[in-house]
Amino acid sequence: MPHQQRTLKSALSVLGDLPAVSVVLLVLIVISRSNYLLFHSLVEGGIAAASLNAFAFAWNSRRFEHGYLLLIGIAYLFNGLLGFLHALSYQGMGVFPNYDGANLAPQLWIASRYMVAITLLVAPYYFRRRLPTAPAFAILCLITTGLLAAIFTAISPPAT
Repeated sequence: MPHQQRTLKSALSVLGDLPAVSVVLLVLIVISRSNYLLFHSLVEGGIAAASLNAFAFAWNSRRFEHGYLLLIGIAYLFNGLLGFLHALSYQGMGVFPNYDGANLAPQLWIASRYMVAITLLVAPYYFRRRLPTAPAFAILCLITTGLLAAIFTAISPPAT
């Protein structure tokens, strides 16, 4: 098959998903107008699921020489956890009644963004190197635990 036909076929296959994506977006817009907590939970749940999928994809690539993708995938596993906790801590959810949701949710969101940003800065170092998987997993687990401890014990400064 000539290159132009393959390119056109792949472009049309992407457009084939457009109606389904449009319907999902319209449903989310309607939900956001009537029940913002449900909308926020659905979106954050989708983000957590995407993070878990990124981890699974990267984990299955660990046999390759470079650790770039693996490090990003492991970080997204913990990012998904922070995102899930962010969704549960959103003001009005009532999951963490002893904490101020107006402050807890943004702190968890900011912590997850910092974790991803720092990982994206460190990851290029492992582009052509093997990543020691167990130590990387342990370090990211310790960082996540430290961030959660700082947030839930009110050591970290308020986000709002």
